[in-house]
Amino acid sequence: MLHNINYLGVYIVPRGTSGRIVIEIDPALKDDLYETLQKEGINLKSWFLDNVKDYLSDRSQLKLSLVETTEQSMHK
Repeated sequence: MLHNINYLGVYIVPRGTSGRIVIEIDPALKDDLYETLQKEGINLKSWFLDNVKDYLSDRSQLKLSLVETTEQSMHK
């Protein structure tokens, strides 16, 4: 069994080899999340996986800046 480690006031949760992810959040925040997801007809696992896929796909693509900076406009 994995145990949380308190290092300088920060809890470090070891990463296991299973497919499980365990996090601790404020119980009221957890209740709000479950309530909101239920209203939208989504379960926590599918919501989490969708957000993970979006997060990771954003990281694998280069970011393009389409906004001209002040310095770029001055050199025209």
